[in-house]
Amino acid sequence: MPSNSETSTVLIVENDAILRLSTSELLQSWGHEVIAAGDAVEAFALIEAGARPDFALLDILLGPGPDGIALSCTLRERWNILSIFVSANLQGEQLAQAIRTGPLHILRKPFTETDLRRVMAFARETLTDIPFDFDQESLWRKPGVNDAAP
Repeated sequence: MPSNSETSTVLIVENDAILRLSTSELLQSWGHEVIAAGDAVEAFALIEAGARPDFALLDILLGPGPDGIALSCTLRERWNILSIFVSANLQGEQLAQAIRTGPLHILRKPFTETDLRRVMAFARETLTDIPFDFDQESLWRKPGVNDAAP
């Protein structure tokens, strides 16, 4: 986490260029550093080039290529980056799939500035409370799974 607990470095992955730009500008106006990508492939390239966000704000439906759910899983497994999902029509099995990935939050589109500010504060607080060397597997493991028998 950054030394200033009020700001973060956020990876925004949104295929809608106008929403990506407006969200980026809003977060930057609040003092956050923003890394923006239009799809999962571009996001992977930015991370592999050395970008290190504190967390990611991911649209679920990104067009061709990996969706936001697959991207979230890869970000967490390879780089220990947690995600917030953003979606307009998340329901049914897709919602269940998103929840199983253990996002920091799910933000419904269209969202307000107040909604985004609240989610950002929640994400910063949550990430501050997670020890740097936390055990990811215990964070995502379902209760009772792989527990030793008494």
